[in-house]
Amino acid sequence: MSEGNASYAVHLLREALPKLNASGDLELSAYFITDLARALIAAGDIQEADQLLSRGLRLAEQIESRRDLRRLHLLLGQRALDLGRYADSYNHYEKALQFIDDGAPNQALALRNVATACLYLEKIEDARVYAERAYAANPDDLTARGTLGIILQASGRSAEAVPYLEAAAAGDAAEDATRALASAYADTGQFDRAVQMLEAAAKHAHDASLPVEQARALRDLGHLYLRSNHLSDAIKVWMQAVALYEDNSHHAQAARLLCDIGGARVQLGHTSRAYRDYEQALMLLSSANDPATRGVVLSNAANMYVDRGDLETAEAFFSEAIKIAQQTGDTRAEATRRGNLGWFLLQTGRYERAKNALNYALELERTAQDGSGRRRSDQQPRADGRRAGRQRSRRSAPPQGVGARSVGRHIALDVGAARTIRCIPHAVGRGRRSGRTCAHRRRTRGRQR
Repeated sequence: MSEGNASYAVHLLREALPKLNASGDLELSAYFITDLARALIAAGDIQEADQLLSRGLRLAEQIESRRDLRRLHLLLGQRALDLGRYADSYNHYEKALQFIDDGAPNQALALRNVATACLYLEKIEDARVYAERAYAANPDDLTARGTLGIILQASGRSAEAVPYLEAAAAGDAAEDATRALASAYADTGQFDRAVQMLEAAAKHAHDASLPVEQARALRDLGHLYLRSNHLSDAIKVWMQAVALYEDNSHHAQAARLLCDIGGARVQLGHTSRAYRDYEQALMLLSSANDPATRGVVLSNAANMYVDRGDLETAEAFFSEAIKIAQQTGDTRAEATRRGNLGWFLLQTGRYERAKNALNYALELERTAQDGSGRRRSDQQPRADGRRAGRQRSRRSAPPQGVGARSVGRHIALDVGAARTIRCIPHAVGRGRRSGRTCAHRRRTRGRQR
């Protein structure tokens, strides 16, 4: 494995495991099952690797082996992070940290990666705490600097983030920091410099045969184009990114980006084509196997089904998306989705339910804004914090697609939902007629597009 010969490592480990199983040494079996899974991942046999990781984890839990639980949770956390399954990654890294001593060599990596997962999951305060711990442990570590800079940039502190990101971007394997630095430059008025940096990052990744890094650079470049209202350019680079994600089995990130593409097409008036983007995103959900991504896609698709007149499907999607936000502790997403549900109920004449949904959305939004959002008391308390990737019309991406939330139509509805929430007491107060007028205007706008 250390020499890069994963296929031969797989061969040797396959021969060794039956003998270990026959010996009855469960701890040694768990250790080498993990090694075989790592070798299979390196060799590209992902399906068998995932099966072995599940088997190894069950065995490590059975024998209560701290060493193997640590190794497996670290590996599973990294794998989930790479695939965009951020809730899974977060859970695995939190468990791994329980088995890592302070100052251990792998502690810094675990802290950096759980910070990234937190950022994707909109737990900005948790992300900052983990990143600061990693940086404090080794201030000379460029990767730790970069992670802290990425989180500062994502939380709107771009000027403060620039020195950290510039230092990290000058080092090796600095793709995440480079993308975040481009975003920080855009935030501080250096838009052309940001575009040039992301174009160069995409080309470098292509030349180095790093397709997923190329996709991430193209994704962030598209968000810059979106910010400058160059929607056709954004769609063009996003389509390239989706193809790269799908070719490399990053289905969750492809599904999220398809929602961004659909949203951009809606803004251009290409509604029929946007429907196909949302439908493609829905088809990817079974492969993505990530609840947070499922919530984003369903939230976007619900609005599409409203426009198409399939109200039963739309309501089912709204409800499931809200449930997912509750389960993942994403207060802001729940506020947005309840706001969208309230808007939908208002248009369909269910005014009392609309009022309740929108008032609840307002409460959730206030909770998220003052940073007091917490998980329910039966779960381990963690800060929910603000959004991981601010609305892309204002801010570009943190590492590996942070801002993993769909932008396009979903983020447009983040803004639109807030406006609806603020005016709903007056709209409901005016009674049924105003509701019909609102719905009529919405339908008229849909036809005009």
